[in-house]
Amino acid sequence: MIKTHGVGVLIEDPTLERTEWGTKIVKFYVTTEEFIKKGKGKVKKNHMFELQAYDSGAETIVEQARKGNTIIFEAQPRNENNQVIFRLKEFKIV
Repeated sequence: MIKTHGVGVLIEDPTLERTEWGTKIVKFYVTTEEFIKKGKGKVKKNHMFELQAYDSGAETIVEQARKGNTIIFEAQPRNENNQVIFRLKEFKIV
């Protein structure tokens, strides 16, 4: 199993949905920053990732997180339709 840790900023308010089986799910996007050395300076590069949470984790995110909040997370990457999605295992909204 691969685990990843990250810090990102929510780019929109998360909304709660349900799967066809009734499971609560939230899907939302965060942006992260990377600084790349270029010559004697650094260039900032932004990346966007989709995060997902289920059941009580999904409820907590919808109740507490808003656009612009920072989230610190541990997630498991998954490949869905040739796109990497990060399923949250642990998180903290700051």
